[in-house]
Amino acid sequence: MYKKHLLLIQLIIALTCGGKAIYAGSYSLHVRFPVSKEDSLILFSYQFLGTPYKYAGTSPKGFDCSGFVYYVLTHHQVDVPRTSRDMGTVGRVIPMDSARPGDIILFKGTNANSKVIGHAGLVTWCDGKDVQFIHSSSNKKHGGVIMSCFSDSPSYKKPFVKVVRGL
Repeated sequence: MYKKHLLLIQLIIALTCGGKAIYAGSYSLHVRFPVSKEDSLILFSYQFLGTPYKYAGTSPKGFDCSGFVYYVLTHHQVDVPRTSRDMGTVGRVIPMDSARPGDIILFKGTNANSKVIGHAGLVTWCDGKDVQFIHSSSNKKHGGVIMSCFSDSPSYKKPFVKVVRGL
C-alpha cells in the first residue's frame, strides 16, 4: 500500500511541477509530458523501491539484479535476456554521458578478478556528467531495490562495464 501511495505522490508532484525535475533526497524524478515509453518504464520501476533482494528472484516478492531489470522491461514489451551476463550481448553500447532513462547499466560481478558482467540496473536519469540508476542490490546493509548515483560511490566506477540501449 505504501509503495502505491509513494508512486501516486510522485505522479501528483510531477503533474504540478509541469514536468520539471523533482528532488527527493539526493535523487530526482524527471517527467516529460506526454509521458514517453522510457518515462513510463521508469515510473513503473519506482513502485518496487524497497522490494527485498532475492537470489534468482523475478517477482515483486523479491528480485535479483537481472530479475528486476527483466521484470520491468518485459512488462513494457521489451524483449531482454534474463541474466545480466546475457544483457551485455544485446542492444547497442551507449557512452555513459549519452545514457537516457530505460538504458541498461552493466557492471562486473562481485568477484574483483572476473571480467564477466554480473550486475545490471536501469538508468533513470543522466545529465551528461552523472547517471542515476535503479537496481536490486545484494548488499547486506542496503540491499533490495534501491536508487544509486554513479558518482556517489567509487565502488561503481571500477566494476562499470557499459551502458546498452535496447528500447
